[in-house]
Amino acid sequence: MVSSMAPPAVQDKFLAFVDKNAPLIVMVLAAFCFFFRLGSVGICDGSESYYPSAAREMVEANNYIVPQLNYQILFAKPIMIFWMIIAGYKLFGITAFGARFFSAIFAFGLTFFAYYSARTIAPKPTGARTGLIAALIVMGSPLVIDYSRLSEIDLFFSAFLGCSFLSTLMIVCAGKKQFWPLIYVGLGAALLTKGPASLVIYGTACFFAAVLLWSERRNFARAFWSLKPHFGIPIMLAIALPWWIEVFRATDGMFPKYFFAYENFGRANGLTNTNPHYWFKYPMVLLIGLFPWSLLLPALLWRTIMSVTGRGSKLPDATASLANESEGAAAQGEAASPSQLLDGKRFALGSGAAVVTLFSLSHTQMEPYLLPSVAPLAVYISLSLNDWLRDLESGNGFVGKWTKIASGIALTVGVVLTVGGFVLPSVFKLSWHHITWPVIGLPLAGLFLGSALILQFLRLRKGQTQQGLISMALLYTVGMTIGVESGIEAWYGNVMKDLHYLCSLLDNKPGQVAFFLDCRSSVLFYVQRPVYFFFQPERLVPYSKYQFKLSEEALKFPLYVFSERKHLPGLTGQKDMTFSTVGERGKWGLYEVKGARLEPYETLTNTFNKVPLADLATKNLPTGPLTLPFGGGTFKHNAMDPYQYR
Repeated sequence: MVSSMAPPAVQDKFLAFVDKNAPLIVMVLAAFCFFFRLGSVGICDGSESYYPSAAREMVEANNYIVPQLNYQILFAKPIMIFWMIIAGYKLFGITAFGARFFSAIFAFGLTFFAYYSARTIAPKPTGARTGLIAALIVMGSPLVIDYSRLSEIDLFFSAFLGCSFLSTLMIVCAGKKQFWPLIYVGLGAALLTKGPASLVIYGTACFFAAVLLWSERRNFARAFWSLKPHFGIPIMLAIALPWWIEVFRATDGMFPKYFFAYENFGRANGLTNTNPHYWFKYPMVLLIGLFPWSLLLPALLWRTIMSVTGRGSKLPDATASLANESEGAAAQGEAASPSQLLDGKRFALGSGAAVVTLFSLSHTQMEPYLLPSVAPLAVYISLSLNDWLRDLESGNGFVGKWTKIASGIALTVGVVLTVGGFVLPSVFKLSWHHITWPVIGLPLAGLFLGSALILQFLRLRKGQTQQGLISMALLYTVGMTIGVESGIEAWYGNVMKDLHYLCSLLDNKPGQVAFFLDCRSSVLFYVQRPVYFFFQPERLVPYSKYQFKLSEEALKFPLYVFSERKHLPGLTGQKDMTFSTVGERGKWGLYEVKGARLEPYETLTNTFNKVPLADLATKNLPTGPLTLPFGGGTFKHNAMDPYQYR
């Protein structure tokens, strides 16, 4: 007999421990997942790099209203992420840990909210374990672990939207009406994080949920008014509008105009990212991002769809039939009868499916865009496991066969991961003779991940499915945390560490800084001055041909250029200028150039002003993507580079 989520007559000691200590397990494991070696690597290139760099500039300029990067306006995102990073700087200094602190805090909060939501909605006897599995799905997702360990915007956006999704879930599916303010606090914060996309996603999530819950439409009006929109919308606007009004005034309307036109409509049309658009990209991201639970997801979705259409199993829906036993129903008293509460599984699925669908339709597709779907899908999967395990115990042939197939696939992956953990140090070109954390961490992660997936297979064969799932989830989460962190550290050591060492050679050394044939924007954080990224050698102009007359002081001001060493010949062949090596390390070099000055690119503001507003949203621009400013702007520079060369 296979154990279901309902507690057996003679309680298993392991399950009894889990039931008693689930909140503590979630908090301890979440603290490990999100804070373990959080500041062990420097600011990473990619989408992390420009947020900490921008926040550092804003602190330097005492500017807390207008996002700026490279000493000019940054139109890419609203203010919230910069405020969060600045708050971390105020607490811990301008460091990588300070930049990432609140990202980890919000990941911790999202995880615990997922735990509490699933626990509250699940039938009472199974609440603690259901909540724990939901939290472990969130914590064990490589998407969540990766982006919680970087000061990157999508984790904040996911936390704020998750707050709104899960608060709505708690109100309409568990009768917890006191959660209504959190819906609008989350939406207000999301409006300050990514703008109106938050309202589009939340509205679409409610629409998808309504479609899945259509059989319960008699309760829709009551559910809608329980959200208190007449009180909540003013709260949301009170949070979001003051900054939008102030940034409109501070930039003469430029920031809202170009943000909405280019970063919203243009991004949806694929203008900010030129990577190919594939319809199957996000299903693949979900397969990996929710593994191993994603092995059950197609079957769970099929069962839900069959239930929605009335063609499913005749067995009652566990979460519906036991709604009067849920912690939420028990606590909400006379506020709403169980028959007036909506199905939590379907609402959670609608929220997650809305995110996946919207971004699948977008022509700009990036992996972290799916982060807002993880928490609601984790709640959906954990609640669905109640039905799944009950049917497995009752001998349902389809459930039994799918479980065995999924378990076998997980076993195979577990063996591969165990071996792969010992191979990865060589892939990252790490020396076994020089012991570093990645050399230890990658094999250790493989052992944890492999053990987790092998253990569930062995437990299933013994009929201990529930124990196997929880044991697997605990070990898998620990292993994924160690693996992702070790992978980031190994990648940083291979790609970024040498470059950041060269940045240290410019500490307290005034000079203009340029970067050839690449846009490693993390350099902005370390050199603490404008960086002039350029991609054509002819932008290095000899003094005699420079278009502006330079003062004697400016002519004598040093010019330093970062470049991959292999690209240096493309620069040194030019006449009337000389190059000397300041330092070389790994594939990177830092060189001083004499006899020339760099001709910078236009600022983003000047570039946008030359393009009709409609074209910013609908047409490919001759400039290419305009998210990052390649040249130093006209904002006041510091003493490291006081000359504004325009």
